[in-house]
Amino acid sequence: MTDTATLALLVGATFTAAGFVKGVAGLGLPTVAMGLLSLIMAPAAAATLLVVPSLLTNFWQLLSGPKLVALLRRLATMMLAVLAGTALGINVLTGPSAALAQAAAEGDGAAALLDAAAGDGAAALLDAAAGEIVVMRPGMPPPIG
Repeated sequence: MTDTATLALLVGATFTAAGFVKGVAGLGLPTVAMGLLSLIMAPAAAATLLVVPSLLTNFWQLLSGPKLVALLRRLATMMLAVLAGTALGINVLTGPSAALAQAAAEGDGAAALLDAAAGDGAAALLDAAAGEIVVMRPGMPPPIG
């Protein structure tokens, strides 16, 4: 067998196993598939392969379940909040406040707050302030270092 054929066989076996788990438990396709695919390829490539099967099986499960309209009504607020949060997160990570996201990831919230106050935008200021509030919440010991 060629390398391409071997890889296709392994990917197919992985999705068969992950699909079996999802069929039995109703969840777990991404977890199983990522774990197994990461053994034979880079995690980024594995995640790329996982997008379409995950979406298809989740929509199939959604549409085949009972009371779809009632479920959509119940979860509408959460789905809108997820959509808004995703859009805001993309803006923070890639927009003018990307430096703030980097500073927050490095644990330098105070410096990011000062940068935001100097003109990186209101969203950046709010993100930095929220990070400082969480870190300096009453009753928590101050950070070491």
